[in-house]
Amino acid sequence: MSLPRLLVTAVLAAAAAAAQETRETDSRPASRPASRLSDPLQALALRIAEAIDSGAPPESAAVDYDATFLARFAWPRVASTYAEFRRRYGAVSRVDELTRHGPTSGLYRVVFEEKTVLRMELEAGGEPLRVTALSFSDPLPLHDTRAKAIWAFDFLNGQSAVALYELGDGAPRLLDELDGETPIALAGVSKLFILGAVVERIVAGTLAWDDAVPACAPTASRPADSRPTATVRALVAAVLEHDDDVAGEALFRLVGRDAVEAAVVAMGVARPERLKPFFSPREAAVLKGDPNGRLARAFLVGDLEARRAVLEEAAAVDPSTLPTPKGPTLVAEVGWFATLRDVAYAWDWIRRKTASGPAAELRERLGANRGIPLSPEAFPYAAFKGGGERGVSCATWLFMRPDGKWYAAGAAWTNPAEDLDDRRFLGLVHRYFEQLAATL
Repeated sequence: MSLPRLLVTAVLAAAAAAAQETRETDSRPASRPASRLSDPLQALALRIAEAIDSGAPPESAAVDYDATFLARFAWPRVASTYAEFRRRYGAVSRVDELTRHGPTSGLYRVVFEEKTVLRMELEAGGEPLRVTALSFSDPLPLHDTRAKAIWAFDFLNGQSAVALYELGDGAPRLLDELDGETPIALAGVSKLFILGAVVERIVAGTLAWDDAVPACAPTASRPADSRPTATVRALVAAVLEHDDDVAGEALFRLVGRDAVEAAVVAMGVARPERLKPFFSPREAAVLKGDPNGRLARAFLVGDLEARRAVLEEAAAVDPSTLPTPKGPTLVAEVGWFATLRDVAYAWDWIRRKTASGPAAELRERLGANRGIPLSPEAFPYAAFKGGGERGVSCATWLFMRPDGKWYAAGAAWTNPAEDLDDRRFLGLVHRYFEQLAATL
C-alpha cells in the first residue's frame, strides 16, 4: 500500500473518549467571529466550530455544506457528531490554522474548553465556499509533547515502532525511539534499497536517468522481446509517487539481486542477513498469494541457496493470476525485515550520495512527495517513502529543518491477525510531526 499523502476523505469520524488533562485557564484569545474574516476558507472553518458549539438548525446545512456532501452524510448525522463533541469536550475555545493546502483546503486545530484538541481536515468548493469533505482526528491533549505523541503508538493493537535520528557528518544520532531496534515489516519502504543500487550505478556512470529499460517482467502473453520500455527516470518517479510494484520490479531486474544486496550492506543495515535473499516485489506477491502455500513453505524451510531457487521460481509466476488475499498473509514470515535504525541509516546514505553530481536528481524527486501535509516553514525539505500491505503500515522520512539540520524519522505498525486503521496510524504520525515542528 502506498501512502502518497494524507488524503482528506468525506468522513465524519466519531471521536473516541479523550485523554483529559488537568484544567487550566487558556490565556490565548478565542478565534475571531467568522463574519469578521476576509479569508473564505478560514471563515468556513470557524462557522463549523460555531455549529459544533450551538447545534445549528437543519436549515444551516444548505448554507455551509455542499449537496454532494449531504448526500453521503445527512445533516442529522453531522449534527449528532457535533453534539457528541460538545458533550465530551465542552465549548470550542478557538480554531487555529495549521496548514493550508490551497485556497479551498486546509488543516485546522479545534481547541475545546476541556483542554482537548481535534485536528480538522477541511475541503470546500463552489461560490460561496461550502464543505465538500470533512474529517476529524481522534482527540488529542491540548498540552501535547513528543513523549506523549510517541507513547500513543504503543496503544496500537499489534507491534509498533517509532524512531528519530539526527543526521550530520558522523553516524546518525538517535533522538527518539519506541522499539526502534525491533525488526519490522518494511513493505514498500524496502524499495529504498533498490533505489540505492540504482544510485550506485548512476554515480559509477554505468546507468543514466534517460536510459530506456524494459518496464515490466516477461509473461506468457508478453514475451521479453515485446515488452514496453521506460526511462530510468520514469520508473523511479513511479516508485516514489505511487510505490509502484511494477516499476520497482523493473528496477530490481535492471540492477540485479546481487547489486541490491550489496546496497543493503553499503547503506548501513546492521544485520543484512535479514534481507538476504532480497525479494523483488513480484516474488513477495507470489509467495504470499500462492493459494496452496507450496512456494512459501519451501522458502521458509530452505537454506540460502534453496531460498534463492524458490524466488527464481516465483519470479516466473504472474501475480495477477493469483487470488487476492482476504486478510494479512504471512506478515511476520515473508517480506523485508529491518529496523527503523536501519532505515534511518539508509536515508542518511541517500542524503550523502545525492548531495551533488548525477545522483542529485534523486534528491529532487524524493522531495516531490512529502507523504503528509508537512509545514514548509518547519520542514523546507521533506522526502517520504512509505509502504504497506494488509496488516502492515510503514512510513519513513528524510527531512531538513530551516537551520539546515537533517533528520530521518520513521513509524511502523504491524498486526498479522487483522487489517489496520490507516487513518488512525497517519493521525498519530501527523501528531508526532506537529511536535517535531515545535521542538526540534
